[in-house]
Amino acid sequence: VSTQSTGVMALRLLRSSVLKRHTIKARQQKKDVYEGSAYLNKVMLIGNVGREPIIRQSTDGSKYCTFPVATTESWTNKLTGTKESKTEWHRISVSNNYYSDYAEKHLQKGSKVFVEGALASNVIKDDKGRDKIVSEVQIQKYRGSLVILSKGTGFKKDVDSFDSPQDNTQKPQDKNDS
Repeated sequence: VSTQSTGVMALRLLRSSVLKRHTIKARQQKKDVYEGSAYLNKVMLIGNVGREPIIRQSTDGSKYCTFPVATTESWTNKLTGTKESKTEWHRISVSNNYYSDYAEKHLQKGSKVFVEGALASNVIKDDKGRDKIVSEVQIQKYRGSLVILSKGTGFKKDVDSFDSPQDNTQKPQDKNDS
């Protein structure tokens, strides 16, 4: 057996033992993280509003609204070379007065929005009176956000969030003007 092949074998053995130790240590750290960590329920979406928000008022006078958001994922099929896409629809439920007012005044069908909230499942009655489980992204009081990223069709003109900020910088004076 040549010294070169012995060196290669020793390097492989060393590499595999280091890799095994690293893998065992990583598994233990992963186990420690999962056993001692808190849970996280957070959803962030960027998509287009599917229809005008439905605004409702609860018995205590607080507003809440619901609207659908579509997110689309696109890719190129490696076998055929064609572009393909898949659209997912998400039900958004807003129980925050500020964001409900914001949605009522400014959201339109086709608006691109950023939604941050928590995933929840609720039981609702369908048209035939049967119980149906519906998953939705909830924007609750002090938890979540709703940001309009672009205008939709029929966008209302009084949206302050789309006014460009005033440019307070002055043009530099020409040296000859002084």
